[in-house]
Amino acid sequence: MQLNNKTPNTKIKGMIKETEHNLNEALLQEEIWWSQRAETRWLKYGDNNTKFFHFKANQRRKKNFIHSITDTNGKEWQEENHIHDIFTDYFHNIFSTSNLVDVQNSLEVVSNRVPQIMKEDLSADFTAEEVKVAMRSMKGTSSPGPDGLPALFYQTYWHIIGSDVTQLALQILNKGSDPTHVNNTYTSLIPKINKPILPSDFKPISLCNVILKIITKVIANRVKKVLPFVITDYQIAFLSNRLTTDNILVAFEAFNKIYKTTNTRKGLVGIKLDMAKAYDRIEWSFLHKTLLTMGFPPNLVDTIMRCVTTVSFSILINGQPINSFNPQRGLRQGDPLSLYLFIICVEVLSGLLTKGLADGKFQGVLIAPSAAPPPPPPYSLLMIVYYFVDLIQRKLGF
Repeated sequence: MQLNNKTPNTKIKGMIKETEHNLNEALLQEEIWWSQRAETRWLKYGDNNTKFFHFKANQRRKKNFIHSITDTNGKEWQEENHIHDIFTDYFHNIFSTSNLVDVQNSLEVVSNRVPQIMKEDLSADFTAEEVKVAMRSMKGTSSPGPDGLPALFYQTYWHIIGSDVTQLALQILNKGSDPTHVNNTYTSLIPKINKPILPSDFKPISLCNVILKIITKVIANRVKKVLPFVITDYQIAFLSNRLTTDNILVAFEAFNKIYKTTNTRKGLVGIKLDMAKAYDRIEWSFLHKTLLTMGFPPNLVDTIMRCVTTVSFSILINGQPINSFNPQRGLRQGDPLSLYLFIICVEVLSGLLTKGLADGKFQGVLIAPSAAPPPPPPYSLLMIVYYFVDLIQRKLGF
């Protein structure tokens, strides 16, 4: 106000513009902060929306607040310490390894998938340019991990911290350094239903440190180049130039065939394989053997497994991290590399189904006389497997 009341000259006009610029910058930073808190992505432009974002953040916090939880015995608990213990026990059990049987024979269906010409590129040392590309490709305002910093911080101040971050990343990627100190992870609980009452009603999403995400993003950028060679056309989800909607069309036609089948001697049965918690139940030893059997270079496999097996989880309950624990299996949802590793593991199942079909252990659904039976099912949120069975035997020939 004092500046505006003075006689306008060049100096005062400059001070006014500088003050207004600083004020707008401060208001913009406040708006960005509340935008991140509100997790509202659809409202991108407009005037100062601080009040709106503040309301959305509080509304979201109230909606996701866990007031009570029901244990395995059906008893409801409202005390904070009991809620913490129930969630800790639940996820500790999920991420605890089971007695894995020998799967080497099963892995033969995916052996030597990686082309020899690509192994040299996969095993080469990672470069500083790859680290920079991975950092630049990350979403800047994603929820931060335990470090409290979003990727936007690294992208903005890369000219200052870039050399140190790159050196650390390359030490882990190329020199075999232990990533444990950057591999602690917050597990955020996202309700899957409107009124969750059980721990299983929540979806765990991993919030990783940005440095760890940069490292796994660098690996993922290399791995995805070879996926079209190691993943058959039967898997069409999350791969470039493939459409998940093709699964829906095949499933619709197959179920329509099942519904219209009137043959009294033979019929069709559909079996739905529940993929719930599939990410969390991937055995690390199985993942390790699968990568090696497919033909991925041992040095790359070792780097991947270090990033996977050195993780520690701290579950976020009502915004606060609770007891930290070390899992024994599972992949993190939210890690750039996890999706590709999961697709690779599911390829073993697809390969076994393909082999079973070729060996005549089951037949596909013949949708039309001139149509070929649908191939073994690819990965989707739920996998649907169709078997052609003789109703007299009432059993599968697997």
